[in-house]
Amino acid sequence: MKNAFIDKNGNNGQVSTIGRSKDISTAGVIDEASGVVRVKAITDSRIRLEGQTDVGVLLSEYETEYFNISEGSKLELVSGSINLMY
Repeated sequence: MKNAFIDKNGNNGQVSTIGRSKDISTAGVIDEASGVVRVKAITDSRIRLEGQTDVGVLLSEYETEYFNISEGSKLELVSGSINLMY
């Protein structure tokens, strides 16, 4: 999911196009994630940006959040299992 929806008048929409997705349950850096991503926690999970040393953002089971992963940054799954749409 590279870009948010922009209507014919150039306004940002509150929706996004459907992008590629994958289930991830192995901790580590997720190379595919960039731009606006949707993260759905399959189980209680923690994510953070690569190189951060904090505990990460907690996503409760079934929680869904949207994040912008800046160019040059990478998302990291610290623990749990997520569905990532990118």
